[in-house]
Amino acid sequence: MMARLEARGRAAVERRVSAARERVRDAVREVPGIAGDIVDEGVVVRGRGLRRRWLNDARLRWLGGWM
Repeated sequence: MMARLEARGRAAVERRVSAARERVRDAVREVPGIAGDIVDEGVVVRGRGLRRRWLNDARLRWLGGWM
């Protein structure tokens, strides 16, 4: 009984985590010149001048807010 409950809980958490990664990736892709891909358990953000743009563009500094 408890094992099934734990399995259901893990599955629910994984679905929410996966959805959060997808939202962050999609939001990153809306910023011109920036690419985002889901890799393993995270989101990789790439783009030319990303470090400079990170300093100047609040959308890139607050990626966690997109979850």
